This record gives sequence, structure tokens and C-alpha cells, in this order.
Amino acid sequence: MKLLSRCLLLLILVTYLAACKPTPTPMPTVAPTVPPTETATTPPTETPLSPTDTPTAEPTAAPYYSGSVKLTAGNIASAVELGRLELPFASKIYWTNDAVKIGISLENSFQQYDARFLTLLAELPKRVMDVSSDGTLAAISPDIQALEIWDINLGTVLLSKDIDFPFGGASFSPDGSRVMLPSMEEWAGVMFSTVDGSLQGEVTGFETAAPVYNVSYGPDGTQAIWVSRATLQISDLSTGTLGLQFNHMDFINSWVLSPQRDLLVTATYGEVAGVYQPVIYLWNIETGENNIKLTPGEIINGLGLDPGGYLLAAGAPAHVLIYDLADASQIAQLPLPGAETVTDIAFAPDGKTLAVLAPTATGTTLTLWGIP
Repeated sequence: MKLLSRCLLLLILVTYLAACKPTPTPMPTVAPTVPPTETATTPPTETPLSPTDTPTAEPTAAPYYSGSVKLTAGNIASAVELGRLELPFASKIYWTNDAVKIGISLENSFQQYDARFLTLLAELPKRVMDVSSDGTLAAISPDIQALEIWDINLGTVLLSKDIDFPFGGASFSPDGSRVMLPSMEEWAGVMFSTVDGSLQGEVTGFETAAPVYNVSYGPDGTQAIWVSRATLQISDLSTGTLGLQFNHMDFINSWVLSPQRDLLVTATYGEVAGVYQPVIYLWNIETGENNIKLTPGEIINGLGLDPGGYLLAAGAPAHVLIYDLADASQIAQLPLPGAETVTDIAFAPDGKTLAVLAPTATGTTLTLWGIP
């Protein structure tokens, strides 16, 4: 009986303790993380090229043919060929005073190019006698008795004037306002306005026994340059007075004048050290002295001076000789493979590019030299 009572008491105690045990708080239910579904990216549909389609190429920069720096005695030996043009027979180079355009006188026409890219800008269907320094005007004569002034850009005649004497050439003043015509009836250079054809004056006084002569404006427009066979003489246009005569033993092949240095350079044959040979004479136009004589050893048919008057380019067979006139030394040669002579040479007015015309078997090659 006592044992039974103890068992009942134990059972009641266990039941009570079970009732007092706290009920655990359930944890919140978290849904399992599902990675986002990736949408497949479909590449854009490419339209296949048809057999006639070609991909568009990236634009290519046009070649540039002008020099980057001024040519000097210190760098001209490093000058390279920047570009060339194959032309019909050509005789003279006409740079514009901004060095951007270069004109070429051909046998029966005239062409003007962008000197930077050698692209044709303008063309006239007649042979020109001269071109203005800004490259806008050309002097043309259809019959040596009529003068025509053409607008090069438009290809039209601005002025047509009958002249009462035959003339054998034409020369523009530096500003293009006048043109000088050498008379074939008397020793005279007659000047006309390029705007209205009115008479602007006449320069005379030169005399020669040679049957042919020419007279033209000097580079600065203050002088008239007379040339006949072996004689060259300079007139002062403001006073009409003749200066010294520069006489040679043979024909003057080429000449060039540097007013800022009072320097005249002529190429001919002469006697040096008892030997008759090709000579380049350096003349002082104030004193008439030619104490410096360059002996290139080969015939010279073209001369060009840089704007400062110290670099001389002399055209010889197969190359151009470069002289430093500060000490009269030859400092470089620019090759002209296959050229038997040179027709014309001219430095650009900015001094950065040298242009050379050389005849070939089929025409003439224009070559531009400079520092890239």
C-alpha cells in the first residue's frame, strides 16, 4: 500500500514537470534561394554580304608632298624626294607666294597643282608667258600682237588687248597689277595695267647687237632685268637709269637674282685658271665684281636661290648641286636618275621645298625635295 502510494506520487510529479516545460518557438520558414534564371542572349542576325557588296575601307590620308621645315645649309643634305609628277614637255615652274600652289608651263597649256598633295587645281588650254605671284592671273598671247589676261581659277579671259607692236614675252609685277612686254621693234619694255589695259610706262636704254633679248620685272618690282645672249643689265624703274653691265664669254644659260643680298648668279661657259669650262658666277650688283667663280665641272641649265639668298641649287645632268653661298662650298647633291639636263629649278617662297623640272624621253618629270 505504501509502495503504491509512492509510485502514484512519482507519476504525478513527472506529469507536472512535463506540463511546465516551455514550448519551443518555431523558427521562421525561409524559402530556399533559387538562382535567377538567365535568359539566353541571341546574337543579332548578320545580313550576309551579297557577291557585289564590299566592306567599306577606312579612309586613307592623302600623301603630303611639302617640306616640314625650312631648308638650310645644315639640313639640306638630308632632303629626300617628297613626290613627283610625270608631265608632257614643260619649261617653267611658278610657285605661288604662299607656297601652297605650284604652276607648270607646258608646251601648249598650263597646269596648276596643290603643292601639298599634287592634285590638279586648274588648267588653261594655252601656253602662258607668265603667271602672277599669287597664282591667280596668266598672261597669254595667241599671236604676239594681242595680250590676254586670264583668270586661272575660273579659266576665263579678264582682259583682251591688241598691242601695236609685236612682243616676245610678258612679265608680271610682283603685285600683279602690271605686265611688262618686251617690244620686238625697239629695245623697250612697255608696261600695261592688268585691270584695264591702260599704258603704265616704258623702260628703255638697253642696247645689244644680239638678235634676241628679253626684259622682265626683277623679284622686288623695283628693277627691270635685261638679258641678251651673253649680257645682263639692270634698270632702276623709278629713275629709268641703267646700272652696270654683266658680260660673259658665252650664252647665259640661267640667272637668278637675290635683291636682299645685292647678289646676281649666272651660269655659262667661261675661262677659269686658263681653262674654258662651265662656270657659275657670283656677281655683286652694286660693284660689278665677280670675285667668286664656282666650277661645277658640268654644264648648268637651271639656277635657284632660297628666300634668304644663301642656298644655291644648280641643275646638272643627273643631279642637282647644292652650294652654301656663305662660303661658296658645295654641300650636297640631289639625284635625278636618267636626267640629261634640268629645265627649271625653284625654291618655294617659304624655303621648305625645292622643285625641279627635268626632261625625259617622253616628257618632263617634276620632282619635289624637302625634309618630311
